Amino acid sequence: MPFELTRRRLVRRAAAGTIATIAGTQAEAAGPANVDLPALSNSTETEARVPNADIRSRRLGVAVVGLGHLSLQQILPGFGETKHVRLTALVSGDAAKAKTIAGQYGVPDGSVHDYAAFERLRDDPDVDFIYIVLPNSMHREYVERAAAIGKHVLCEKPMATSSADAKVMIDAMRAAGRKLMIAYRCQYEPTNREAMRMTRAGELGELRLIQAVNGQNNADNGQ
Repeated sequence: MPFELTRRRLVRRAAAGTIATIAGTQAEAAGPANVDLPALSNSTETEARVPNADIRSRRLGVAVVGLGHLSLQQILPGFGETKHVRLTALVSGDAAKAKTIAGQYGVPDGSVHDYAAFERLRDDPDVDFIYIVLPNSMHREYVERAAAIGKHVLCEKPMATSSADAKVMIDAMRAAGRKLMIAYRCQYEPTNREAMRMTRAGELGELRLIQAVNGQNNADNGQ
């Protein structure tokens, strides 16, 4: 008998998928027990594993705000291998997770904060800039809060959920005399930079339409 996709079956399947997704998210949020993170070196180049161009005390200090999947799997391990930056503070809503991560990266207990204590970063001389790795809808709030305490900001993409919020973020940082950067690699890739140059130079004629496509494989099958 051929399979018949009825509304009831569709709802049941959607519900099952939602439950599975929630369960996976809760398991991930429970802590970094299954995350293998490299410890940030405290050396001045004595460990060949960490290619430090600058001694630790001279590297820029960064406070990472948000300890979700992106931070744990990509950003923090990246900082663990960085040449010019050191992790100096964490801001998270999960105290246990933040404490574990701080221990792995040599961040002192006094530099681990919850969201309510975000403004304490103002008085931390080891924090040169703040990296905001939060849900998109929270970017504006934390960029404004960072501007208010006089810190430079690196904000994850997308910048905001509306052009109006993006403008507020730019204005806040400009008024504070601080820099705001969006963490997106494409603006540094050679092909994109050449396309930008050609467009600005008028080599392609009048620009009337930009069409872009982004494709991703979200399946994690180990291949």
